[in-house]
Amino acid sequence: MRVNGAAQKITAIAGRSITIDRAWKTGDEIDIAMPMSFRAERAIDDATVQSIYYGPTLLTVQAPPVTAPAGQDAAGGSAATATNQTLAVLATV
Repeated sequence: MRVNGAAQKITAIAGRSITIDRAWKTGDEIDIAMPMSFRAERAIDDATVQSIYYGPTLLTVQAPPVTAPAGQDAAGGSAATATNQTLAVLATV
């Protein structure tokens, strides 16, 4: 953690909060670095669906339209295929 670019001597403990006791001024800045990683969690009601998280943040994907073979409904499960396009990943807060 840095305050106005100066490193602070703080011992962080997982699951606990910290306190910075100082006289704050307009324009003061706090920089915090937190170790986070990606993880996948299976949906409770559908084992074929997973949620992707970065730390505590759930990421969502705006997927391209799903197409299905002629004569079949796109909701037809494994018969539906997505086009090969880049996915946009959005953070939800």
